Amino acid sequence: MTSIYRTILLLIELLLAGCTPSHLYVGPSSGTIATLQAKATVYENRNGESLRENYRPSAIDGKILRSNWHSAEIDGQFHLHPGPHKILARASIRRGHFLNSTDKYYGVLNATLSEHRHYIVNGIPRFADNQLDIWIEDAETGAPASDFLTLELTSPVQQPNFVSYPIYVPTTNTGR
Repeated sequence: MTSIYRTILLLIELLLAGCTPSHLYVGPSSGTIATLQAKATVYENRNGESLRENYRPSAIDGKILRSNWHSAEIDGQFHLHPGPHKILARASIRRGHFLNSTDKYYGVLNATLSEHRHYIVNGIPRFADNQLDIWIEDAETGAPASDFLTLELTSPVQQPNFVSYPIYVPTTNTGR
């Protein structure tokens, strides 16, 4: 009879573990922190054409950032522990009229963040060279806090998929 209770308890634990969103980023709620936020700019000319750029983090250390009301974002900023991080940055660029499509580019930045500092995901398109540079910088000093990543503007990509692994539970054969 106790094996039935153990099996039921194991199944309940597995169900609860499967419902936990372990692939989502949850920032620190206390202690020393660094903050990271997105940057968006819009340039317009008289003909109604515009250039819209948006640079934002999409994942921190392999954990996805939500962009809805369940987000880890606080006042437009993500809280991180100081130290090294791998940050998946997304650049969105739209050229021309507002009906034109937006191209998205993704790249992983290796950043080292200091405590009590505020950082911004930044970038600049170089249309003459057909390239896009993305980096993370200190908002106050402008000093780079990550490596510079150069992407080709001719190859927008989809957001990378995150891999999840199934849980294998061995079963025992009990004879009756």
